[in-house]
Amino acid sequence: MRLRSEVVSVAREASDFVLALNGETVATQKLVIASGGLSMPGLGASPFGYKIAEQFGLKVLPTRAGWCPLRCISRCWNSSRRCLACLFPA
Repeated sequence: MRLRSEVVSVAREASDFVLALNGETVATQKLVIASGGLSMPGLGASPFGYKIAEQFGLKVLPTRAGWCPLRCISRCWNSSRRCLACLFPA
């Protein structure tokens, strides 16, 4: 697992995914990219994940606005009413 690594590009070579990271190249047999959704550009979300999915022929559904419930750990909510989300700097 790599954190805080910008993926510049992804290519497929034989049975490996080859990632160009910021200043480094990495090969791996399995790949998971957590890039966030398009609804929160202020948190750094971008269409990067969608573009990679399309690059490898995965079906990508059109995006649309939607409602989702906010869940917060009660301990967190009770300590600060301003708690909206717990973020992990990945």
